[in-house]
This record gives sequence, C-alpha cells and structure tokens, in this order.
Amino acid sequence: IELHLFQYFLVQSNSHEPQELLHRFELFLETALQNLGESIPESRFETLKQNHIYALETRYERNLKEKSALLDSLAFDRDADFDWVKKRVEGFKALDYETFLKEAKSFLSRDNRKRLAVLFEGKKENAYAYEPIEADLLRENERYLTRSEINGELSLTNEF
Repeated sequence: IELHLFQYFLVQSNSHEPQELLHRFELFLETALQNLGESIPESRFETLKQNHIYALETRYERNLKEKSALLDSLAFDRDADFDWVKKRVEGFKALDYETFLKEAKSFLSRDNRKRLAVLFEGKKENAYAYEPIEADLLRENERYLTRSEINGELSLTNEF
C-alpha cells in the first residue's frame, strides 16, 4: 500500500562484508546520480512518464476482478478516496523533467538524512545438515501413497 513514500534496496553477498557492500552501494548511487541526466535523457523520461500514465489509466479497467479490487482498496485502504487514480495521473502529468532530476538527486543523495542502512551478517557453519540413513531403515518404512492419499482424499472403494 503506497501510503508512505519510500524505496528500499536489498543487497546480498556471500563474499563481501556488510560494510564493504554498503560502501560499494553508496559508490554505485553516487555514480548513478552523477550520470542521471545522461542515463535518462529527457526524451526517455517523457516516454516512461507517458507509459506510466497510460498504465494507470487503463490498468483497472481491464476486467471486473481488477476493478472490484481497486474499489475495495480505495474504500478500505485509502479512506474512500475514489479519485486516487485520477490524482496520481494528474500528478504524473504535472511532473516535468527538471523536477524529476531534482527530486531523484535529493532522494538518493547521501545528504538525504532520512536514509537508513540496516546491515546483517550471518554465517552458517554447516550449510548442509544431512544425516545418513541406513538403507534397511528405508526399506522397513517404505510405503507408496496413491494420488488420492497424497491429496488427502478418501478412497470409497477401500471402505466396503
């Protein structure tokens, strides 16, 4: 539910320590921000914007199931704000390229004091905790189940 504006990134590695991953991630973000205008030129931004607007305008009109899910969400998750889709479309239409660049740089910048890094480290000493089983033990306990037994169904033919 998009009641709060946030973004999260998840990074995982089996070969690098959490601090090193954080450093690499910060470096990645800084490089991406420096090249943001080149990697997303204004023409690309406009194409992405128009595609997103089109998706918002048509997504909930495809079938009755999606429309009813939207109405349910608007009624109960968004305090009956039935103009939510319309407001989002208008917001995207009003968004210009310069504002996009400014907000992206502000949001992703290391100067954003609302950023939070959560680092986890774990080590599993025995990745595979298998225990050997004797073949005779398997033979004593082997039993083949029918499809109906697997699905939890009763077979009426065995009842009589």
